[in-house]
Formats: sequence, structure tokens, C-alpha cells
Amino acid sequence: MIGFGKIMVGVDWKEAGPEDRFGLSVNGYEAVSVGVAVAAAIDAEVTFVSILDCVDESSPDWNETAVDDRIRPDLDKRLIALAEYASQHGAAARACVCYGTAWLELVREVLRESYDLVILGARDSTPDRPLGNLALKVLRNSPAPVWVTRPRPNPDDLFVLVPTDLSDDSLDTLYAAVYLGQITDSKTRVLHAVPAEAAAAE
Repeated sequence: MIGFGKIMVGVDWKEAGPEDRFGLSVNGYEAVSVGVAVAAAIDAEVTFVSILDCVDESSPDWNETAVDDRIRPDLDKRLIALAEYASQHGAAARACVCYGTAWLELVREVLRESYDLVILGARDSTPDRPLGNLALKVLRNSPAPVWVTRPRPNPDDLFVLVPTDLSDDSLDTLYAAVYLGQITDSKTRVLHAVPAEAAAAE
């Protein structure tokens, strides 16, 4: 049975935005909005996870202690504000901070806490990588389904794209997408890519 009792939303302020979006970029705020809406709809807990990279080869003094002194006070305020926003919209919420490489620590956090769903905003997207490098790495390594959000021109039009190789291992992701489609009133599209050689042989 598919269900999402614990939802993780990855947040960062690498691409900054206005204060009325908690300083998040458009993509980051979309991930927060979706995570809170889904958690409230199914009575799940949402956790906002922020990753701090404490390694700076150009500055030997840049370490975890320095990050705590210079960045953590403001970061903690922002995360508390996100948790309060979730609570105001009917979702139980908490926040945590991890240190290290963003995609790797996000995956480790999924493993540590056994999250049922990961929600990320598309970051550093390019024409050939519309989801961004971070989301792609998490997608490839996360044991939990990953929902990568992008802003929509019309907030009422929500589409969920499910790439699948039609193997038994992909069924959980497909079931999860159908479940999300039901609770968010979205349209679900399934994508299966066939290698050009195989298509030509047919």
C-alpha cells in the first residue's frame, strides 16, 4: 500500500528570492508549497532539510564552526519560519540542517530518517538538464520517490511525469505517482523511452 507519512523537502538559498517567499527562489518556494499542501492533505509530517557545504579550499578557516557562527542564526530563523508556515496551513513540520555535499547529504538523510517522499525544486537547470544537476543526482540515488517541482503558469494545472522502464522495480514509483495524482487532483503522464535501435528494428 502506497502512503507518505514522512515527507522531506530540500531547501536552500543558493538562488535567493524575496523575503515574502522566505528568501527562496521561485523553484525553491514551489517545492515548499507543494510539500506543505501534500502533507496537509494526507496528514503527513513534512521536514525541511537544508544542507550547508563547510568545505572551501580557498579558505582553510571555513569549517563547520565558522558556518555555525556566521550562517546558522539566520538560517535557523528561516527554517523556523517555514515550519510555522506549514503549521498555519495544517501540516505538522520540523526542520534540520546537515553539513556536506548537497545531493549526497540529502540521500543520506533519506536513509537515516526513512522518508517516504522527497520533494525538490529544480535548481541550476539548463536546456539539456531541465531538472538541474542536484535533482538528477538525488533522483538516481534516493531509495524514496523524488518529486522535482517547477513553477507552473497556471497553479491549477498540475502534471506529474513518471519515467519508467516498465520493470517490476519501477512499479512503486508508478503507484506513488498515481496516489499523488489522486490527492492533488493532477494529471499523471507515464513516459517510457525506447532506444532508437530497438524502435528501428520493429
